[in-house]
Amino acid sequence: MDSPSLHPWQRPALDLLRFALKTSTSKTPIDQLVSFLLLDVCVETTLRTYLSLPDGVAGSDMKYFDRRKYANGNFHALADGVTASAKKLINKTELQHARYYHSVRNQLYHQRSVMTVAPDDVRAYAFVAAALMSKLLNIDLSGVLGEQLDTPAATIDQESFFVLKQEMPKDIARFRSSVEQIIEKVEPKLVYPSTISKLAYIATCTTATSFPQGLKELRELIQNSITDSDIRSWFLGLLSDDVEYDDKQVLENSSFIMELGHDHISLYSLVIGLFFLPMDEIGKDSIDRYEDISFVADDDYSIMGVYNVSCGLLKLWLHQDKILSGDLGLLQRTLDVHKKLKLAIQGLENLLQQSLSKNPL
Repeated sequence: MDSPSLHPWQRPALDLLRFALKTSTSKTPIDQLVSFLLLDVCVETTLRTYLSLPDGVAGSDMKYFDRRKYANGNFHALADGVTASAKKLINKTELQHARYYHSVRNQLYHQRSVMTVAPDDVRAYAFVAAALMSKLLNIDLSGVLGEQLDTPAATIDQESFFVLKQEMPKDIARFRSSVEQIIEKVEPKLVYPSTISKLAYIATCTTATSFPQGLKELRELIQNSITDSDIRSWFLGLLSDDVEYDDKQVLENSSFIMELGHDHISLYSLVIGLFFLPMDEIGKDSIDRYEDISFVADDDYSIMGVYNVSCGLLKLWLHQDKILSGDLGLLQRTLDVHKKLKLAIQGLENLLQQSLSKNPL
């Protein structure tokens, strides 16, 4: 498709995709990294552009005013907005792939000195970007990538994929069970049904209007439910205590902690990981309220990250019955995370057999 035939709002995303693909032809690590980051910007641009399209162009039942609210948010808000407004255009799997590769981008950012990305991940993200651009922005991308998006991958043993789909849910269940048993021993009030329900309620209080009240309720819940003084003071010291005057990063970190209540196992595993079972020397003393703490959601830095990433990856595969050509990098990533999940389970089960101590094992 020639540039003159494009609408002005179609050009930025397509130019980014072409530039990323051109950069990816060089196999040097730095060019692969730059290509991957360009693809992430391409996908974000695609989502934001779609949410900003006029009603007659977007092909959505959701009105422009409502879509525009999502368009002003971060990557995950954009994905949520497209999920809600473009149900007729795309399926959830495509957006889940986009969320996954954006999380890889975040992981690359936090690794800093060892920032590398596999060529397979670059190629797979290009397929994701192209699919979203084609369906959301109606851009003809035939020939741009050089092959079809749904070509079965001949170099992968499909049977290993089916085994992964069978084993991973069982291991996630083992992880959850071990985490709950440990927290029940350490902080029994945190496993009360009323506490879990309250955490889930607070997790919804992240809007501008309800955030202060939700944060206040979380601080009260921690004060009343956590008996260990070190754990309690760590949480309270991390959370904002003055929404009007606290640093922006402190507020963002507080929001990050609040949202963990959507799945109480995430919050439990954060405590266990930082106080009892640290990864890569990332413990409670590594977390500063004035720095972005969201990196602990990545699987390289905490067992909470291992758990969250495992759950997210499993969702990608649940409704897929074969591996496609664009999935090879993602499958290898899943296999690597699954190994980390098994190691985390071993650590948790060993911890259960010992007298619990906040000294790193």
